Amino acid sequence: MENLPKELKEFLHFEDLTNWPELLPDEDEFQMNIKPGVFSSYESTVQYIHENVPFQMEILDDVEQKISEFVSRLERYSSKILSDKPRESKINEHQINTSYIPAFLTQMKDSDALLTHPSRKLSEELSFARTGKTVESERFPGFKPFEFTELPGHTEAIQLLSLIWRTQKFDLQYQITLKKLVLSTSSGAILQDAFWWFFLSKFQPSQEDQDHLFSRIADSFVTLFMTCPPPVLDSLLEVYPGYLAQAVFAIFYKSYPESLNRFGDEFKNELTELFSLWITGMNSFIVHSNLESVL
Repeated sequence: MENLPKELKEFLHFEDLTNWPELLPDEDEFQMNIKPGVFSSYESTVQYIHENVPFQMEILDDVEQKISEFVSRLERYSSKILSDKPRESKINEHQINTSYIPAFLTQMKDSDALLTHPSRKLSEELSFARTGKTVESERFPGFKPFEFTELPGHTEAIQLLSLIWRTQKFDLQYQITLKKLVLSTSSGAILQDAFWWFFLSKFQPSQEDQDHLFSRIADSFVTLFMTCPPPVLDSLLEVYPGYLAQAVFAIFYKSYPESLNRFGDEFKNELTELFSLWITGMNSFIVHSNLESVL
C-alpha cells in the first residue's frame, strides 16, 4: 500500500501508460475539432448549439396546427356525448375554470365549436351584461393567496382571451406558438389579477390588495415569458400589452352596462399605457378602436 502512486507521472508509470485516459481503439476516427473554451460558459455553449444544431421553429408550428385541428374536431363531436349539466365554478391556485362561457360569446356566429357545444345553452341562461349593475356597486372581496378572484358576470379568462384572439389580425410569425402562449394558464392568471388591480386603482383603492395582486401578476409574467421560445419573444412583447388591454376593457364594458359612460377615451388611455409600461417599459400608441373590436 505504501508503494501506490501519489502523482500522475507515478500513476502512468505504474500502469504502463503514456496518456490517461486513453482513447478507445476506434475513438481516434472521430473528428473532435471543437475549439478550446467553446463550452466554458453558458453563452458560448448556446452560441455553439445555435450555429451547429439549428432548430426550425416551423416544426413546432406545424405540430401545433395539427393539434389545433384535432381539438376543433373534438369540440364539435363532444357535444354528442358530454352532458350539458352545469358545474359549480371554482377557481383554485393556478387553475382557471373554463366551465362557464359568458353570454356575449353567443353572438359569435363564426365558430362551429361554439354553435354545437352544450355550454351554449348555459351561456344564454347567465344573461350576462343585462344585470344593470354599475361599476361603483362592485366590491372586491379581498386578496386570497391561493385563490384567484372570479371575474364579474361569470366571465372566464381563457374563454375571453380565445374570443379576442379570433378578432385579431396579426401579421407576425409563429402564430400557433403565440396563440398557445396567449391562451395559456399563465396568461389567464395575468388577466384575472390585472382586471382586479385596475378595478381597485380606479374605483376601490386598497394599497395592500393591489400590492399582493401586483406581486402575483409579476410571478405569472415570469412564468409566461420563461415558457416563450426566444424567437417568439419579440412578437409576444409586441402584441401582448394591447391584447391584455382589450381583454380587461371587454370585461368592464360587458359587465357594467350602466356605467358605459365611465369607459371613454381617458379610461382606454389608462389601460393601454398601464399594460404597455408594465410589459415593455414604453408608452403605448394603440388605436382606441382596437379595444372595441371584440364588442
